[in-house]
Amino acid sequence: MNAGLGFDEAGQRVPVALPPDSLGDACPTCSRPYDEPDTPGSEASETRREALLRVLCWLASETDLRRIGWKCALAHWLIAQQETQSELAARLGVSKAAITQSLNAFRSEIAQCLQADDAP
Repeated sequence: MNAGLGFDEAGQRVPVALPPDSLGDACPTCSRPYDEPDTPGSEASETRREALLRVLCWLASETDLRRIGWKCALAHWLIAQQETQSELAARLGVSKAAITQSLNAFRSEIAQCLQADDAP
């Protein structure tokens, strides 16, 4: 741990212990660095490829372009989560309740898509 300075509730400077710079750079289970690319043909690479292919085929089976766009927006939010649900709702012009309901349904749909027995 590195030593550093922070602020307490009263705004006074206090010493703090900072985590090492490398914390979170590797998987705690297998110690593989997160930024290490998958080896083509590896199990992880094939699993990601198959999952992406299933999701893309599932999206491509949709006939309504608005629904495809909606599902893509939800998928992007689930992966990136660079904004709150409220911000997503405002950006898409719907209520936060509608976004919450849509995300819950979408998570279920994605899970069913990825668990499908018949791979594309």
